[in-house]
This record gives sequence, structure tokens and C-alpha cells, in this order.
Amino acid sequence: MRAFLIELAYFLGTLWSNAWRWALRKKRNLGLTVAGLVIGLIVLAIAVQGGNAPSTDSTATPTPTPTEEVRYTEVTAVPAEPGEGVSGQGDEGSDSDKTDEAGETSKPLDRTEPEAVARAWATAYLVRESAEETEWQQQITPYTMPGVVQQLALQAFQPEQILYGKAPTKVTEITVTDAEADAEKNTPVRWSHNLVVAVKGDDGSTTTITFGLVLVESTDGWAVTSVEEIAVK
Repeated sequence: MRAFLIELAYFLGTLWSNAWRWALRKKRNLGLTVAGLVIGLIVLAIAVQGGNAPSTDSTATPTPTPTEEVRYTEVTAVPAEPGEGVSGQGDEGSDSDKTDEAGETSKPLDRTEPEAVARAWATAYLVRESAEETEWQQQITPYTMPGVVQQLALQAFQPEQILYGKAPTKVTEITVTDAEADAEKNTPVRWSHNLVVAVKGDDGSTTTITFGLVLVESTDGWAVTSVEEIAVK
């Protein structure tokens, strides 16, 4: 539009420069020249107004994006009832803090101390509800050599063995003494001692069993590698 106006102005200027001499010759020519000039100015004014008129093209107005309203609910922590699982630990609770049927809390065995492992082994092996139960095998397997577990399954509560017919049983006392003279020697990675265990049977009797135990230290802690039944009272 701007280029058109420039060209129109240039044309009118040229026209006036060539026509003014002709217009001065006669009055009639002067009148025609003035009339033409007025008409040209009117056309120029209309053209200018048309160029400055606001565009009627519709421009899309962006629609505001609705803002999502977030609502927060205040939550008050409530202590879990006894026996309820904690989120992330399952319904049975943490492995490091389980409750047995008697309501007592048991913790994982600390295998960094060989004597603690030996005492735990004797308790798990000799405390039975019945001669047929096998839970004791699952308890001692993590820290007892497989061959020893198989050996023990044929002893203690089986027919003609020392604790046959005495279940349910419980361990009342455990005493640690020095190993026999011909037993394996103690080293920084081997623990060799006797374990004297008193076992009370359902019939009221107490049986005292002396075991010769050998434990060896591994990357997972101390483990029972040898069990010998030395004496029974």
C-alpha cells in the first residue's frame, strides 16, 4: 500500500508540472485543472484511510488452559495394631523382628560369634513338639553343613535313640566346655568345643547330652561342620 501511495503522489506531481502551463492559458483550463486536482486529493485521502483501516481478518485468540485444582487431604499417622504388617515389609512384618506363637520376639541369628551359633544350633535341634516335625531342619540349615543335617535326621528322636518318646521337649541348660584331647584344634577360623545340653522331656525326665562341635568361619559367618555325640546321661 505504501508503494502505491508513493507512485500516486509521483504521478500527481508529474501531472501538475505538465498541466500548470496549459491551465494558465485559459480560465476554462484552470477550472478543469483545479477540479482534477481536488478529485486526485479525494482519491488519495480515501486510499490513505483504507490503508490505515484495521484489518478485518479474524485472528484466533488463544484459549486459556484450564488450571487443574489440586486438593490435599491431611492424613494423620495412626500406630499400627500389634500383628499388623508395615508398608513395604509384607503382612508378616520384618524378617529382623518376628513374633512366635508364644508372643516372644525372635531376631536373626548373629553368626559373628561361634558360641552363639553353637547354642542356637543345640536349641533348634533338641526342642521339638513331636518326633515327626521337621521345622528344626529349616532352622539349622542356614548355618549347618548339609551332610550334618542329614546325619542328625536319623538320631535323637528316632526309635531306639536317646530322646525317643520324650517329645515335646525343651532345653533347660547349655554349657560350653573344652574339646576332647583328640578333637580338632581351635584356630582363628575354627571353633572346637564340647556342648553339654540338658533336655527335659514330656515325661518329666532330664537327659544330658554331650556333643563335640566344630564350627568354621565363612563369608556368611560361623557354621557347624561337624557334630559328634560323646556322652549321654
